[in-house]
Amino acid sequence: MLVGLALLGLVLWFVCGALVLFADSAVLSLGLVGFVQGVLRQLLGAGLALLAVGGCLRFLRKPGATGKRVPVCAAVICVLLAFSVACLRSLVLDLPYLHQPAVARLDQLHFEQDVVNDGGSRYSLEGVTPDGTVLSFPVSRRVFHSGLDAVGSGRELQAEITYLPHTDVLLSLDYLTPEGSSSR
Repeated sequence: MLVGLALLGLVLWFVCGALVLFADSAVLSLGLVGFVQGVLRQLLGAGLALLAVGGCLRFLRKPGATGKRVPVCAAVICVLLAFSVACLRSLVLDLPYLHQPAVARLDQLHFEQDVVNDGGSRYSLEGVTPDGTVLSFPVSRRVFHSGLDAVGSGRELQAEITYLPHTDVLLSLDYLTPEGSSSR
């Protein structure tokens, strides 16, 4: 029985690794498609955790599930349920913002590229709102490079963004220069 629990742990370890690779994908989209990508990742994580909870419950129903197995399985179930709630929390909190997303203007833009283990890259945009709040968002390679190109040409750059505050999904992004011209 402990072998079965060990195998379940090993499978969860591989699944979590796959989720991390999938979550670190540099192919992010703006807008509703980006939100759907986030929803699918988080639902996949929550679904796998709930599936593992079902496996633990089935394991507990077997005859002879006593002793140390019951508290261990109960602890695993609690952790997996907490993980499921954590995965779904930001989605639920952003549902009201789908109809009326948050809007902000960012100054002091900072672009960052992180190289991931497999040679891919993760891109992010960070800026400061007029009230001093620092916001950071994952962006696609195209959005990242278009912002870098605009900054590289010596122009001061701002960004006007529409976003979902709990999942950090950008719905729209416009780069603005102090002269008021806009580019995507």
